[in-house]
Amino acid sequence: IICGLRYEMKLRDFSLSNIFTLCEDVDIKTVSKIKEMGIELPGVEILEDAIRTTPIVDVIPHEIGTVGPIYAEEYDELKQKEPIAYRILGNGLKNNKVAHSYLFSGEYNPLKIEAAYLLAQSIIEGKNDFACETCDTCKRIRKNEYFDVIYVDGYSESIKKDDVERIMDEFSRTSLEAAGKKVYILANINNSSSKVLNMILKFMEEPSSSDTYGIFISDNKDDLLPTVVSRCEEIPFLTRDFSFL
Repeated sequence: IICGLRYEMKLRDFSLSNIFTLCEDVDIKTVSKIKEMGIELPGVEILEDAIRTTPIVDVIPHEIGTVGPIYAEEYDELKQKEPIAYRILGNGLKNNKVAHSYLFSGEYNPLKIEAAYLLAQSIIEGKNDFACETCDTCKRIRKNEYFDVIYVDGYSESIKKDDVERIMDEFSRTSLEAAGKKVYILANINNSSSKVLNMILKFMEEPSSSDTYGIFISDNKDDLLPTVVSRCEEIPFLTRDFSFL
């Protein structure tokens, strides 16, 4: 086994700057044991990453599937299935006319979440076009590791007062990232109380800076406050997703 590992490490050109991944998806008991033996295992690191789990997959209609980067085929899917949304977003980026608040409307569709992340990446990149999806910044945004992009998942649980207050508090401070732009995404904004919607409205009217952008995802805009809808540029998504039925 040891000889096999050493051979594999050599094939992968293992070095101090090129780490070697021994295994993935390790159970928690093994992880705990390795941590306990940390002193006896110099050079061994454990990298932990949060993943979305679905305990009852047949009754969760909001499962969004993969959250990796949008590759060429996904761009094509967005362009083909949602040509209006693709054109509006693309023109806004190319003409440097990005709105400060967007409402992605229409029935449930995972492409709305994909497009929201894509728009956030594109705003942060600031290249007057859709994001590259390959740079470190784009990858960090998709992993929710970029400090100036906040994603709140209203599909998993209701959007609470604390969620909005966290956005207001963090965005009131000096930007932690070089781009200086801040984006917040509220998925399924309908899943919030009227009090929370009023807080959101106030934040829209009095943003912490001119470089703050909001993206709201709604599966039924008629349930939202008219004042919230009127202050957004609406991006209609016309395709309905039936994959969860």
